[in-house]
Amino acid sequence: MSTMLYKLKIHVIVCFILEREFKSAAVAKERLQCFKLMSAWLQVDPDSFPMLFAQATVSLVRNEEETQLRHQGIGLMSEMCNKNPKVAAQVGAIKRLIDCLLDLSLEGFRYETISQHLMLLINNPKIRQYFRPQVDLNKIFSIFTRADGTDTESKKP
Repeated sequence: MSTMLYKLKIHVIVCFILEREFKSAAVAKERLQCFKLMSAWLQVDPDSFPMLFAQATVSLVRNEEETQLRHQGIGLMSEMCNKNPKVAAQVGAIKRLIDCLLDLSLEGFRYETISQHLMLLINNPKIRQYFRPQVDLNKIFSIFTRADGTDTESKKP
């Protein structure tokens, strides 16, 4: 299946559709169908997942104005980190997922889901090698600690 889709250059067409400017309901449906195709590709044959899909996903998640696809892109990016961590690391998806955990513009969107997914990725020895211990782990675990670094709550008078 994936070799036939490569020959047809479907990955280029899909990325073109994703980058189109949102102007109508038809474009919105096309973009959602593109995400469904990308997710299905990850499920069926994650080893042949195109680098272009991964780059487009990270780009859409990075764009704060792209609210329509940003939340779905985070889910696809999480799945990509789990199914094909090598491609995910090459395009910066793991780093972007960590940044989404700390991104206040998401207004609490899936913080619990993202943090749980990151914990599962860290627990997997095959994926753990793509994390930077001093930088990434400090960012991830910072959400579980207080900003001032103290362990106790201040007593109110």
